[in-house]
Amino acid sequence: MNTEKYFRKGVFNDTISSTILFVIAYLFVLYFSLSATAFISFTNSVAPTFEIDKINFDKATFANNFSWTEQENIFTIFSFSPLALIILGLLSFLLIYKTKLTTIRVFFFWVIFNCIIRFFGDFIYGHVFGLWGANLLSDFMYITNGKIFATLLLCSLAFICSVTFPLILKGFISTFFNPIINDPRQGTKINFILPSIFGTIILFLWFIPKINYAEILMSVNAVIATLTLSQFIINKTKHTFLKENSKENDEFNINLNVISLVGIIIILTIIKITLFNGILIKASDYRQDQLDTIFYTSVIIIVSLAILLFIAFLIYNSIKNKKRKAEILANMIVENEEQTMDPQLLKNTRYASQLTMQEKAEKAPKIMDE
Repeated sequence: MNTEKYFRKGVFNDTISSTILFVIAYLFVLYFSLSATAFISFTNSVAPTFEIDKINFDKATFANNFSWTEQENIFTIFSFSPLALIILGLLSFLLIYKTKLTTIRVFFFWVIFNCIIRFFGDFIYGHVFGLWGANLLSDFMYITNGKIFATLLLCSLAFICSVTFPLILKGFISTFFNPIINDPRQGTKINFILPSIFGTIILFLWFIPKINYAEILMSVNAVIATLTLSQFIINKTKHTFLKENSKENDEFNINLNVISLVGIIIILTIIKITLFNGILIKASDYRQDQLDTIFYTSVIIIVSLAILLFIAFLIYNSIKNKKRKAEILANMIVENEEQTMDPQLLKNTRYASQLTMQEKAEKAPKIMDE
């Protein structure tokens, strides 16, 4: 068996690397979303259980006469996760531009992708399986509560969005392969389609012994989205890709090394063991207004830091651009001086008059001074 096809010089090939990063990004987005829900529940005096695949509100305890019949409580708790996913997706979108390492760029690519899938998937499969999630928002707004046609319509629209919104990532395909000189069919197959299929199988094994049908369908939804994205890329590049000028993709562009994989396995093992029996998130003894103060203070600090960093980035970019323009101007002057012909070579030619005019122009200031 030729192992160099899958592993070479300490790194895995693109299919294996992309599969691993797809799984890591999927779980990262999942637990980020669950953590957001657990946090906002904690600040609203709800004590749910943080399990490997969900926040279990069926076993939750409540304080301060908390009631699910109040719309404010529903909107506060179950609208926080979608907002957190939007923020995570936008942050990853910004970071992918600034990151130079291909491995990290691929990770952010899959994070954005899975944020989109989970944003719409929580709504779709929450309605299908009657879960505690963002689907309750439309129920308590009386848009889908007991209305089958409205539920089917909104779920259908959400599914269409879940497989079409990832098309915004088409601009990042050069992170995986060059669509002009590499075959797009091969590139999309080894970087998108196969990783999503293999990743779905790995994720199924991750949740065992539990079988979460919502997560299974959400990962299948991700496969459909990658197929849509792949076909779109193939159609988009069919006029720019020339087979006769193509180069073979060696399939070792992502460069995920074995040391990183060992670290990932250790972290995932700790998470699996920790969440296997669930973690009870106990509601705080703080009063609600104290919790609100802590929460909003944290948000203000984070937003302020983000604004300061953005301003610092703009200043840094401005200084960098000025230096670059100065360097370009200096190089142009040097090149112009190097390319200037010796004026004496113009003597006894039809361009001698230009030399005379230049001499007069140089003498003019001296005459005026006298």
